[in-house]
Amino acid sequence: MDPHADANKNAPLPGALDVIPIEQKDKIIILRQENIIFIYTDKDNVFIKTQAETYLTRFTLRELEARLNPARFFRCHRCYLVNTQCMKELVPYLNGTYTIVMNDAEQSGIPMSRAKSRVLKKMLGL
Repeated sequence: MDPHADANKNAPLPGALDVIPIEQKDKIIILRQENIIFIYTDKDNVFIKTQAETYLTRFTLRELEARLNPARFFRCHRCYLVNTQCMKELVPYLNGTYTIVMNDAEQSGIPMSRAKSRVLKKMLGL
């Protein structure tokens, strides 16, 4: 029996990132997961929103979802991935859906699909 089996069980998955590199002009900015408020798509671009900035990334939303910590990031809509630790409140919207109000300077409102609303409510024990 491998004495390191338990230690390896908690190791990050290959390709998992503790940070997200953002190419900007002639440098690479390193974003820590805890600094990301939410990630969204607009047309064919993917943006990462922090308290101070919004960054354009070359990663797809699906790639970021696979690489980021699933205990921290939740895909609430086909165009949005939110940091659950930055959620401020859930506001009922239409037909069992909610808007997630984020804890950023703008108090951004993020739409949540009906199916994902049920998943999040279950995760929260509601």
